Amino acid sequence: MKKNTKIYSTISVNELQTIFFGQKLTKKCLSSKNKHIIFLLTGPLGAGKTQLVKGVAKTIGINPKKINSPTFIFITQHNGKKCILYHMDFYRIEKKFLSEILLDHIKEIQLYKKNKTITCIEWANKIDQKKYYYFFKTHTDVDFYTIDIKILNNKSRKIVVKKNENKKYL
Repeated sequence: MKKNTKIYSTISVNELQTIFFGQKLTKKCLSSKNKHIIFLLTGPLGAGKTQLVKGVAKTIGINPKKINSPTFIFITQHNGKKCILYHMDFYRIEKKFLSEILLDHIKEIQLYKKNKTITCIEWANKIDQKKYYYFFKTHTDVDFYTIDIKILNNKSRKIVVKKNENKKYL
């Protein structure tokens, strides 16, 4: 079985294109039979991770102006018309605290098991993704997507999305 399957790749030349790409991706992923979607966002500071989350929010009926990077809050919840959006930012969190935060999030998702959820995690590269993915795959219906955003120059970004197909590892 393949570890990751590349499903999208694009070059974005401005913030609006990144938001639009987030919308396009979300529309495709919402058609999944699974109740929960996890977007693991990686990329350097200023790459456009939050802009992509604004596109996710817009697609599910949340005003994108309400989406800010939750760097100091860590986790925000937005109730959309189509599902619940959890937006996490692990930039300032020490690795030793991540498991507790993630376990709290898992409990929250389990409370809303009847509703579809999308979780966007900025700075996902700080997570021990093997354990996180395995736990979610064995306890809830989850589709995992890794979204890597690379800065090409001052305006352009390369966005690569991979669906994580392997049941044990990202």
